[in-house]
Amino acid sequence: MVKLLILKANNNKGFVLITVIWLIALMSVIALGGVILSSNEYKISMDQVKLKQAYYLAEAGLEEGLNTLRVNPAQEISIQENLDGTITVKQQGDLTERIKLEAIGTSGDIKKTLSLELEFNFLNKQYPVLIELSDLNLSSSDIPMEIYKNIFCEGNLSLENYGIMGNLYCLGKTELAQGSSIVGDIYIYDGLSLREASFIKGKVFIKKIENVFLDDSSFIEGEIIQWDGKAPIKIINFQEK
Repeated sequence: MVKLLILKANNNKGFVLITVIWLIALMSVIALGGVILSSNEYKISMDQVKLKQAYYLAEAGLEEGLNTLRVNPAQEISIQENLDGTITVKQQGDLTERIKLEAIGTSGDIKKTLSLELEFNFLNKQYPVLIELSDLNLSSSDIPMEIYKNIFCEGNLSLENYGIMGNLYCLGKTELAQGSSIVGDIYIYDGLSLREASFIKGKVFIKKIENVFLDDSSFIEGEIIQWDGKAPIKIINFQEK
């Protein structure tokens, strides 16, 4: 009888030991699963943070490119910056056509690309565009001459006995003399002078209205509007990938 009780006690101890080992193993598996799950959740969380950072970087790059074009529509955009990540902005096309800006924001190993297509609203679409990256002087000593083009001028523009059929965007001063004319809207940074029976048929956008001068023989047939110096841009398309 005593031997039977001892044998039964030993069996109970073995069962308890097996149960304890099984419980320890089960808890280890659960704990390991929790660690793996927490690790995956952390990675997902960090990837989401990086994705947001990459988006904001790309967005900042697009905004910088747009602001540059608003000041100087002929400026070619090429941006490479390192902040909390990397911003890369590239441009396709110029102000004679639609421009495409593509901005890539990179945060760690995550990238976000934003792109948009735009065109400038200051152009008369009936005419092509003449781009002059310095001063532009158009004059005719004999018979009056005309040019049927939109004109972008980075320097000063001078017209003598000359007419422009189209819109004008000038980053410098604009002077019309000897019966010169512009039939179209004009955007001017520095100053406007009309002399000797010159005229403008269109709106005048200028940063400082007090910088407009007309002699008694000249006139402007259109509004003179104080302008903030930013080229009007129309966004055609926006994409995110």
